Amino acid sequence: MASRLRSKQGCWTCRLRKKKCDERHPICSTCESLTITCHGYDSKPDWMDGGENERAMANSIKQTIKQTSRSRASGKIGSLTSRFQRHTIQRTQSIRPALAPRAVVDFGGQPSPASSIGPGSHHDTDTMSNVESSKMREGSSENEVKARDPLIQRVPLSTVSADESILLMHFLDVVFYLQYPMYKSSVHEGGRGWLLSLLLHTRPLYHAALALSAYHRGTILLASRRNANHADVLVEQEKHLAACLSNFQRQIKHVHQFVEDRNPGECLGVLACVVQLIFFEIFINQSDSWQVHLRAATGFVSEAYSDNLHLRTAHNPLATDVYSKSPLQPCHDVPSPQEVVIFRFFGGVVFWLDVVSCITTGKSPQILALSTTESPDSAFNELQAIMGCKNWVMFQIGHIASIHARRTAAFMTDYSESDEEMRLETGSILAKLELGTTELGAMSCGTFNGTDRTNEQLLSPYCTAITTSIQITRLFSFMGLIYLKWVLIGFHPESDCMTYITNAMDALKHDTPRHILPAVISPLYVIGCAAREEDKPFFRDVLSSAPLIDPSLVHRGKILPLLEKIWILRDNSPNGVSWSEILQQSDGSLLLF
Repeated sequence: MASRLRSKQGCWTCRLRKKKCDERHPICSTCESLTITCHGYDSKPDWMDGGENERAMANSIKQTIKQTSRSRASGKIGSLTSRFQRHTIQRTQSIRPALAPRAVVDFGGQPSPASSIGPGSHHDTDTMSNVESSKMREGSSENEVKARDPLIQRVPLSTVSADESILLMHFLDVVFYLQYPMYKSSVHEGGRGWLLSLLLHTRPLYHAALALSAYHRGTILLASRRNANHADVLVEQEKHLAACLSNFQRQIKHVHQFVEDRNPGECLGVLACVVQLIFFEIFINQSDSWQVHLRAATGFVSEAYSDNLHLRTAHNPLATDVYSKSPLQPCHDVPSPQEVVIFRFFGGVVFWLDVVSCITTGKSPQILALSTTESPDSAFNELQAIMGCKNWVMFQIGHIASIHARRTAAFMTDYSESDEEMRLETGSILAKLELGTTELGAMSCGTFNGTDRTNEQLLSPYCTAITTSIQITRLFSFMGLIYLKWVLIGFHPESDCMTYITNAMDALKHDTPRHILPAVISPLYVIGCAAREEDKPFFRDVLSSAPLIDPSLVHRGKILPLLEKIWILRDNSPNGVSWSEILQQSDGSLLLF
């Protein structure tokens, strides 16, 4: 296949939009994520004339992006809540069919038909949105609109019922840590105060949290029931769940109004809602619907970053002078320290999910290029505070996923990178991961830089947190090494990859406490794909029992059956197995969280 020089200025669409382009062929990742036309890298288009045609094309692309943002934020919520309702009603009926709820009991005390949660309520909610839009056009002041709109309205503490308080605390204390098992709040960031404030100031997020909390709490009660009396409790939980979903469905309709607003505080609420929808899908669904919301989140973060809404933080994450206003947003105030914390957190979450999703989808991470540094002072939060792994390893894994996506695209086009370019890139990744695993191994033994830690130091909370991060990061780095080898040459039992597998299994079996296993789902999957015969019982054990298996996290139950299929594929493929063949087994529906 003939090689040609890569463009240094990006595709014509990104050049028009003045955005960074990853120059992927034939369609760049930025255009793909925003579902806009990528005008390629060939000769200059006729409309690129510096005049009316160019401005018309730019406006057309802007409108397409706005429409895409709207549909991503609200287009699937009807079917999502309908699936949620069907699933939860089936759970209740399995205990006592006669007690299945026939009506949704609103927290205000007014009953409404249960069917209002499903697709049949679409007309009503659209009508509500149209009425409010009409009122806005009739001349309502901006303050009146904000006072009326549920996305901006805060949730008054005086209106939070006892039932809602239970669900809210269950979300904060239990469900949140299911989503982010390694999250560590810091004193200088105000603990989890930013989360409570965001929930109480963003009604759709508040109701999404209550709905997921009700679902999880009901699932746990169902799994632990000891007598039939639990059925009555579950019916009540289903009523709360249905009410939460009804409110959530109504209020998510307003999200699109604020995608265009670009006010940092309001945009953060939208971003948090979209991220919560990703987890919503994972908890309740067993398909690849989460990908729609993840694409929306990556597109949202990309746009926010490009428009200087990413709340840059150079050294102090709580600095209030770090916001560089965009010329397009001169009226917005400097963001508060809390807004800085919120964006760094959710930006980090989206980056993490974007990277790990590519392991099973075969795509290239969409926001990998947004931050050019791998240090904790990048645009996003230090990932080890969110999911336990240090930034630099996740960056390398993201680059490996990008290499696989580019190599796959090269087979379908007449474009390929030079061998020297690929060799330098993969050599750099390999060197960083090998050096990192060596240093992390020494650190986990307490002998890094030739110094031994005392027993008192090792038992301190601070040192325990550091040790946990080292253990998790080391497993991710082993995963990166195995992933890289598999992407480049495929799996062969006699390859030098076996050394990495041996060391990774030693770390898993002897250096990894069971309580941190929920934080290393991705390494367990990738290392498990390459497991030796003597390692398979280990994976069959940990992937079928607590703490990995949770009644509400049904997607994790897919991992072991998938590994069994991959092991059979390996046994029947004497010439080796490529990573593309592994992707065919997973069909892209599994998010490794």
